[in-house]
Amino acid sequence: MQCGELIRALEMMKTHVQRVSPDAQLTEAVDLMDLYQVSALPVVSETGTLMGILTERDIVEALLRVESAIKETSFTKWGKVSPTLVREAMSTPALFVEEGADVRSAALLMLERGLKRIPVVSSNMEIIGVLNRIDVLQALFEGRL
Repeated sequence: MQCGELIRALEMMKTHVQRVSPDAQLTEAVDLMDLYQVSALPVVSETGTLMGILTERDIVEALLRVESAIKETSFTKWGKVSPTLVREAMSTPALFVEEGADVRSAALLMLERGLKRIPVVSSNMEIIGVLNRIDVLQALFEGRL
């Protein structure tokens, strides 16, 4: 790689990305987050098109919107709250970058918006990866950016 050559999101993204359906229960999403040790999941349609993103914060905010959870002084009733669908809690629209985007511009977008990660999509909006802050930091400290 030549000095000053642009690094594309496609070159740095993680390709093993856990996804969740908008029709999944929040409990299913939390199980996936716990199993794969991630703090957010892209929400995708049946065809794999990015629809939104579900973060831990989105889930907590959804629980706080439930009247019984707000009135409860302890967390004991949270697990008994009526099931909530991912589509009711996810953030939309999801910010994303296309696979050919310059990693520096993706990093600036992440910094400006306070994002820990950003989905990478193909030209037809199918999610193909995710770019994390640590990926960008490693490239920066390795002198690749």
